[in-house]
Formats: sequence, C-alpha cells, structure tokens
Amino acid sequence: MFSSTGSLSWSIYYGGSGNDEGRGVSTDNSGNVYITGWTNSSDGIATSGAYQTSYGGGAGGNGVGDAFLAKFSNTGSLSWATYFGGDEPDAGEGVSTDASGNVYITGYTESSGLSTPGAYQACCSGAFLAKFSSSGTITWATYFGGNYSSQDFGFGVSTDASGNVYITGDTHSSSGIATSSAYQSSYAGTTSKGNAFLAKFSSKGSLSWATYYGGNGDDFGFGVSADNFGNVYITGMTGSSSGIATTGAYQASLQGTQDAFLAEFSSSGSLTWATYYGNVGEQATGVATDGSGNVYMTGLTYSNSGIATTDAYQTFNAGQGDVLLIKFHSHNSGISPAMNTVIYGLNIYPNPFSNKTTIDFTLPQTSHVKISVMDMSGKVLYVSADKMLNLGQNELEINASEAGLASGTYFVNIAINDQVINRKIIEVR
Repeated sequence: MFSSTGSLSWSIYYGGSGNDEGRGVSTDNSGNVYITGWTNSSDGIATSGAYQTSYGGGAGGNGVGDAFLAKFSNTGSLSWATYFGGDEPDAGEGVSTDASGNVYITGYTESSGLSTPGAYQACCSGAFLAKFSSSGTITWATYFGGNYSSQDFGFGVSTDASGNVYITGDTHSSSGIATSSAYQSSYAGTTSKGNAFLAKFSSKGSLSWATYYGGNGDDFGFGVSADNFGNVYITGMTGSSSGIATTGAYQASLQGTQDAFLAEFSSSGSLTWATYYGNVGEQATGVATDGSGNVYMTGLTYSNSGIATTDAYQTFNAGQGDVLLIKFHSHNSGISPAMNTVIYGLNIYPNPFSNKTTIDFTLPQTSHVKISVMDMSGKVLYVSADKMLNLGQNELEINASEAGLASGTYFVNIAINDQVINRKIIEVR
C-alpha cells in the first residue's frame, strides 16, 4: 500500500506452498482492501470459518487451481480469506465493492458446483460472478456462458451507485450471451476469434441485459468501470476492422494488428460512443473513472508514435513495449471520446519573435479554444482567441503591438475545452 504522495505504507506476501497470483484489487468505503486471483496452494490461503476452507484441487496445465478472495484492513492485517473453486481450473480475475460493503469477483471456471441456489445460470463452466458480504459470507454466485462456455472468460467487474454489477470479458459462444434487443445481439467472431461482452446484473444476481461487442477479429474486454452519471465503460483490445468505433470517434479505424479500444454504454445497454486507440500494436487492460466523469485507460503499447500527447510525462517509447496511460475527459454534460489528445503538432513560430508570432496546431474534433497571453506572474494581459474552432489544422496569430506587449518573456495559455497547455514566448523589438 502506498500513500497518495508515493510513500510505502506496508507490503506483504500472501500465499502458500504452491503458486499463487493476484489478478485484481479493490477497496471499500472503510479503507479495506480486497484481492482476488488464483492459487494451487493447499495451505496458507483460507482463514478459519471461511466460505470455502479447503483447496478444490483443480490445477490445470497452466498451474491455475482455485480462485481466491481475501480481505485486508487498511493497515495490512488479514481479515478473512476463502478459496472459490472446484476440482477443475478456476481463476479470479477482477474484484469490485459496492457502497454497502459487498464485494464481487469475476473470473473463469471449468468446475461445476460453484453457483448458488436460484442463480441466473446454474451450470457449469465459463465466466462466473460471485457476491460476498463484507464478512466473507457468500450471497450468490452464478455462471455466465453460452454454447461454447469453456471459452468464455470474465476479466473485469464494476458496480454503480445503485448497486448494479457489470462484468466484461471474452466469449467464443454464438448463443447464450446477448439478451434480446441488446446493442449487439449476434456473435460476430469465429470459433478461433472471439468477441468481447458486457453484462449487467442486479444486486440480487438477476441478469438485466448483456451484449456482444466486436467484429470478425479477436476482441477482449479486460476492464470495466461505472461512473457517477449512469455510464459504464469497457476497455480491452481488438483485432477487428469493423464493429468497434462509432461515427465521429477519436480514432475511427484499426491501425495495427491489434489496437486498444474504449467504449461507453448507458446503464440501459445502448452504446454511446466507442473508439479505437493505437498505432502499431496496443492493448488496454484497465479503465477507471473519477467523480468529474473523466475516464482513464491503461495498458500496453508497442508503438513509437501516435500515443503520447504533446506535454506528456513521457513522450516516447523507451523499450519494446511500454505502459500507456490515457485520459478522456468530460465535455459539457457528456464524455468526449476525442479529447484524450486535445492537440497535435503544436508549434509557435517564430519564437523569439518581433511583433507577430503564429500558433499552429491540429484539433481532433471541433473544440472551444481560448488563447491568452500572461506575464510571468500569471496575470492575463491579452486574449487572442476565445471561440469554437473546427477539427483539423488551425492557425492563430498573436500581435504584440495590438496586445500592447513590450519586449520581454511571456506565457501563452492555450485552453482547449478543459485542458490547458502553457508555452513560453519571447518578444524582441
């Protein structure tokens, strides 16, 4: 655990005599920490009185045995932990809490007997979703899979303010996934190339709706997050050249052999917008939202260009593959899919300049742009532009005589929607 300033508060091992891997982490409103993953350890995992105290024994060829769920206090002490699995491979991939302190895990299983009585789907393999109380008691558990359920995987889980639960993952099933009137009711993949899916459950475990998402490539949903405004976002990777981006998307077409994607759905399951994100080869593995409606996506990139914004902390790929972090931010009352990179190719020339200089940039969508000139203390001396500009290349001029600027050093403040970039300019007479 790290503090908000980056100092280490505590760090622990957790596991037994076999192999153990954590795959997901979440916190609740009381500061408790939950982790899920998989284990093939028959000891060192479950606490006394846990929902499942014994290892189910389902280690497969990749070493995956049982899923587990563990709760820690904010000081790092173990509150309780349980196995969750049968005699076939099972793995926890994602974990999330709700406002009432309940905790949900999703993942995949090949074991029978994991669902609880009255479950949405009682049998017998595929993705799963399980709800536990804050004390570790199971509330309900269900399978989620179709006619090829052995190739259906849950990877991400999230809850909304109303207690609904969303899961995303990957499916190769051509039936048994999407509900009637879903955004995408038909499977567009093949036997070897699957589609992503998004499913919404009530807090009681009933299925509200579910949809496929993808084309004829290989599509995976890895992360899901619900915001405070009734929207739900999924992210992952895609090899599909169609069935992903919506009209007017930030990136409308597949650029690499695989790209990341980000899609926004309403709470009723309709697609609001979706975009590719990539150049040579990318995948997104996680997504998060904040209280202002901003959306953050992280993952992996192999691209040397087309990823970082102009003022990014790191503007280049330093290795064969680097982590990527992208922010899409709110615009008016909604979310703009085009605003993770608000400006391209920003140039101010000449600089230093005598009387006149030009600001040249490219916008990925029509945006409100305000350009101000400030002195070194931050006082605004002159507003060069305060208007809507069209997508594409734009040029704006700063006239020092018109602005009443003497020789000296100034800042140009460029505000595009709600993102701000500052540049130093020097006027020489």
